[in-house]
Amino acid sequence: MGISVERVGETVAVVSVSGVIGERLVRKLREELRGIEKDPPTYVIFDLSATQFLSSTSLGLMVAFANLHQGRFGVGSVVLAGVSEHIRRSMEVLGLLDLFILAPDRAGAIELCGGASGGDSDGV
Repeated sequence: MGISVERVGETVAVVSVSGVIGERLVRKLREELRGIEKDPPTYVIFDLSATQFLSSTSLGLMVAFANLHQGRFGVGSVVLAGVSEHIRRSMEVLGLLDLFILAPDRAGAIELCGGASGGDSDGV
């Protein structure tokens, strides 16, 4: 359970979010996103394939980050990968899905981001 960031090539950062992301892990997510923006890649992928729950605060933080990042790098520069049906429905009800590009999994997201040289993209 937790949050980690991995650079894939020079243009992509993958933020892996696993387990239950409640209020106590929001601070770590905020710190990781601030770290990304110090040397921002063109694309940021939120890998939610191992995520069981996102609190409203963590969702709000992801939305705020997406708005800022896309303002700098353009629409499509923030991708959600491996979103569970439960989280997808919640985001749909809240009208948040249109803010992100969706990919079925991490490899598919990396492919959408141009394959990011040096990345592990086996295709979708």
